[in-house]
Formats: sequence, structure tokens, C-alpha cells
Amino acid sequence: MPRHYTSKKRKVASDRNHLAILRSAMDVFSEYGYHDANLDIIAARANLSKGAIYNHFKNKQDLFLSVIEWGEHQLIHQISETRKRYTGVVEMIESSMRSYFRFYEKRESFFRVLVQEKYNFDDSAKERFRMILENLTKELEFIFQTGIEEGVIRNIDPHACALMLSGVANSLLFSWIHENSGKKIIDLYKDAVAFVRHGLYTGSEKAKTCR
Repeated sequence: MPRHYTSKKRKVASDRNHLAILRSAMDVFSEYGYHDANLDIIAARANLSKGAIYNHFKNKQDLFLSVIEWGEHQLIHQISETRKRYTGVVEMIESSMRSYFRFYEKRESFFRVLVQEKYNFDDSAKERFRMILENLTKELEFIFQTGIEEGVIRNIDPHACALMLSGVANSLLFSWIHENSGKKIIDLYKDAVAFVRHGLYTGSEKAKTCR
């Protein structure tokens, strides 16, 4: 058998194991939380040995942060691919919001872990979290900048717009998880869209000059 073929098969197997570990880890961290999750459970879920995890990740913290990065990469890719289906800025923004809510609807417990655990690490880990947020913000900034250039959106700092939109979405998701209001995720999406479209003020208030 040619040597390069053997090497290729090994790489495919390694990539498959890497992905299996990430998927299993996301499930386990979601169910147990960071501190109660352990590598033995994750390895068993992935049908791999504990040693196989150490072939890909340094320790539990490295695995957890890699899961966060992997999940957020999926989210960013999903938003990016969704907005490519539209040419209008309004549709881009609203489809991005819809993708955001749907992504975390399928991963409710993981969002809970993300919110609870992201401040419990050292500075190097917090820097990785910051980079994840920055990548997501850049994706949204692009959409807002396009809207400003086309005259659809007022000339506001696109970075600030991206942060505000993320803040609205995250706050709604946080309340959805912790308040047990009975609202469905589609209701949160509609609330967020209404906020972006119409703001806070009624027609009479809009006529007044803000001071």
C-alpha cells in the first residue's frame, strides 16, 4: 500500500476523532456543567479512550474552550451563509438574527454553560473568549456597514450597532432560559426584530427632539 495513502487515511481518522470529541464534549458540558464534567464521560460518549482526548487537547479547559470556539465558528458560518441568500440589508439583518436564535434554541443547555462559565477562567482563556466575540461582531459589522453605505441604516458606528444587536439577542436568550416565561424562541426573534425595526418610541415620541 502506498505510504502517502496510509498517511491520508490516518489524517481522516484523526479529523473524525477530533470532531467526535468536540460533539461529545458539547453534550457533556451542557448536561453536567464545566466543573462536574470529566474526560472519562466525554471519551465514553465519543467511543474513544481518554488518551485519545489528550492526543487532541491539552486538558479539560483546553477542550472546553475549543468546544466554545467550534460552536461559535458554526454559528458565524451559519450567519454568513444565511445572509448570502439575500441582497437586501434588512433581510440580511433579520436572517442573521433568526440564525442566532435558532442556533441556541438547539443548544439551550450549552448557552447556559457558556453564560455561567465564561468568567471562571484565567486571563489567557478570557482572551480566547474575547476573540470569539470579536469574530461574531465583525460578521455583524459588515452587514451594518453595508446598510450605512446604502442609506438603509443611519450613520451610526457599525461596531456599536453590532454590540447592541448582540446584547439584545443575548439578553432575550438569557431571560428565556432563566425566567421560564413560556415564550417560544420564535417569539423572542419577533420581539428582537420589532425592536430593531421600530425602536422604543411611539410615533408621537419620534416627533420630539431627543435631548
